[in-house]
Amino acid sequence: MTRLDCLKCLLSYRSFILLIFQNFEYSLASIDSKREQNLFKEIRCLVCQSQTIHESNSELAEDIKLLIREKVSAGKTDHEIKQFLVEKYGEW
Repeated sequence: MTRLDCLKCLLSYRSFILLIFQNFEYSLASIDSKREQNLFKEIRCLVCQSQTIHESNSELAEDIKLLIREKVSAGKTDHEIKQFLVEKYGEW
């Protein structure tokens, strides 16, 4: 095997590994997105109290969605996120 063949083999292997990691990151992002959507459907809007933040178009609901996304990205559990929201906004 020549040096050129070895180099081609290494580059192919590197590309394969990168592809695996990209798919893994996509899977993790998909899981986070599902978690976010589930939380959006569970948490009630403080402005339109008959709706969840998933259903609401209020500015506060959008702010809470952003906050939830940040907390999920930071690795917080669903329980920690809900507890944070209760401490900040009260229970509803």
